[in-house]
Amino acid sequence: MQDNEYFLVFEAKIDRFMKGLKQSLWQAAGLHFRKISTPQNVISFSAWDRDIALQLRFVVVGLGSNRALGRLSWLDQQGHDHVCCYVNGDFQCVSRKKNGLWREQKKPVGEACLRRLEEIKNA
Repeated sequence: MQDNEYFLVFEAKIDRFMKGLKQSLWQAAGLHFRKISTPQNVISFSAWDRDIALQLRFVVVGLGSNRALGRLSWLDQQGHDHVCCYVNGDFQCVSRKKNGLWREQKKPVGEACLRRLEEIKNA
């Protein structure tokens, strides 16, 4: 798989996925979003409420051997990247197991992002 092919796995569905995620985070945490353009991300949004301002970023990580994952993270005002979760091509949360393989998780992506947001707010 060529480098740009990694992006194609996610490109077709990213807008619909992010629309649902933003709506979920708005309902759960009252966050507002504005799309921004940054070259290293597939898609990026500034996010804010009355307590915090962050960026929600989605990047594609090539794993070699014809595989790629998406990584969702919050970028705080100090420039620290707080990973919410990794997602497969179907936008399901995955985690790396001890044997090195990536397996689907039962938690929804929105829940992972919300949990990480709360950790950032409480730090």
